Amino acid sequence: MASFEHKLPADVTQADVLALIARLNRDPLVHGILVQLPLPKSLHTETVVNAIDPAKDVDGCTRTTRVASPAALPRCRRARRSAASS
Repeated sequence: MASFEHKLPADVTQADVLALIARLNRDPLVHGILVQLPLPKSLHTETVVNAIDPAKDVDGCTRTTRVASPAALPRCRRARRSAASS
């Protein structure tokens, strides 16, 4: 397994984060994307998380319309509440 870590500065712009996710979505060597929450207050969490291609969604919580596995539902609900409050 290859793993790529992208540590971005706390003052990163929303556009830069979305551009990185778009690049990772297009990269055939990337099979999964995980965004570490919470994000800085300057970023809109739902927009960032929803930018991930569902085929590359590591935790199954990316889209609010996706059905996550029953085991993941409590974690997804917490993530969604966190995203809604940011």
